[in-house]
Order: sequence, then C-alpha cells, then structure tokens
Amino acid sequence: MQGRSKCYGADFFFSGLANPGVINNSVGSVATGANVEKIPGLNTLGVSLARIDYEPGGLNPPHTHPRATEIIFVLDGELDVGFITTANKLISKSIKKGDIFVFPKGLVHFQKNNGGKPASVIAGFNSQFPGTQSIATTLFTSTPAVPDNVLTKAFQIGTKEKKKKQKNFRKRSIQEDEGDDPAAKSDDDEDRKSYRLALEEVKFLQKQRERKSGIPAIPTVQTRGIVAEVTEKGEADGEKEELVLQYTFAQETTIMLSCKLRVKYVEQELAKKKRNKEHG
Repeated sequence: MQGRSKCYGADFFFSGLANPGVINNSVGSVATGANVEKIPGLNTLGVSLARIDYEPGGLNPPHTHPRATEIIFVLDGELDVGFITTANKLISKSIKKGDIFVFPKGLVHFQKNNGGKPASVIAGFNSQFPGTQSIATTLFTSTPAVPDNVLTKAFQIGTKEKKKKQKNFRKRSIQEDEGDDPAAKSDDDEDRKSYRLALEEVKFLQKQRERKSGIPAIPTVQTRGIVAEVTEKGEADGEKEELVLQYTFAQETTIMLSCKLRVKYVEQELAKKKRNKEHG
C-alpha cells in the first residue's frame, strides 16, 4: 500500500455489506459503500463494491458515477433499471434475482423497486472510489446555491416552486447524512413546534376577527376551494394546512392593517401566549 510501510489483514477486510442497510429517507433506498474509505487495501487497485437496498416502491434516484462503470447483481427482489445515453435515449430493463445489469461510466442511471417486497443488489465498480452525483440533490442543494435564474429557466419552473424543491432535497440530504442522529430529530421537533405555534397564532387571529368585526373564521369560500383543489390532487395533509395557513394569514394581515390599535393589541396577546407557553 502506498504511503505505509506496514499493512494488516484489517486493511483488506470489511463486513458492512452482510446485512441490509437502514432506510431512513423519502426515496426508499440506501447505498452502503465498500470503497477505499472503508477498505484501505483497495488503494490503487481500481475496484470497489456497494450494496443497495430498496423498500417496496423504493427508488435509487437518477445519478452518475463520474469515475466508474457500475455492474449490479440482484440479490433479491425485482427492479426496473435504466440509463440515458448521450444521444438522450433511455436503455432500460426489468431485472430479478440472479440477473446482472451494467451502467456505463458517467451516464445518468436509476433503479426502481416496483415489486411488493424489499429488494437488494450488489454493485461493482472499476474504481476504488467511483463517486456519486445525484442529479436533483446536486442541483438543488449545492453550496453556494446554483443561481435561481439558472434553475428556473433550465426546469421551466417558478421561483416559489424552485425554493420548495430546494427545501425538500435539503431535508432528504440531511436525512441521508445524519440517519438516526438525535440532533437531527431535535431540529425536526423544533420545526414542528414552530409550525404548531404559527397555526395557533392564526386561530387566535381568527377568533379576534370574529369577536371584534363579526367576520366569521375560516374556512372561507376561497380557502375551502383551495383545500378542495389540493385534496383532489392528492396532496398530503401538511400541504393543505400550509396553504390554509398562508391564505388565512394574508386575510388576517389585511384586516389588521386597517386598525393600528388592533395590531398592537394582537401583538401583545400573542406575546402573552408565547410567554405562558415558555413558562408553562
């Protein structure tokens, strides 16, 4: 081995692919590498392995390996796999236990478990450290960020939609990096706490509006229409709540601005509620 006068059996050993990886992300797959970072003895040898596990419906999203061709062997389950050529042609195949498929170096490729049970593959690479670039994560979570006008024009989306995608991909990236890290869960709990507080503030504003102005609390016709539209599209409950929150807050703000004394009163009441929560 380069740079070391001695080497040991442990430098050429790794048992990390023996069991399925723990899947803790929104895409439903996890890759466990067996490269030069885990097996120092691979240095200069130009080979490495990985194990990829998929839950039912799990996806290994479109990505590339800039330094290696990949060959996979299906340990269990069934997968739909494919890669896109430089001529923008999709080469795809459904594969099952015992089958092999090859992804040429540098080309965008993916694997999707369309079966009703977990699936696993062993992947081989002709590089000690093939590298992985997930297309969506790379574009939406880079540091510094890719300019808004580049992403919105490339994907033909608005700035609001782009920011939503960035938030989702950053959250997924943190999940993959931190796994079951207690600090990550703590941050998530804090976000949920802030969100619940915001909803409570909106409800408080609604009650004040109803009491002082006789204007009924939502859902208004407009908001009900928004929620119905979201429901028809099959969005999650959290999405519906967020839309209600946004539109309600806009309504409350408009009404509040017409009376400065009311603004001050509401701010004081909200401050009291927050203090009571903190000391309660």
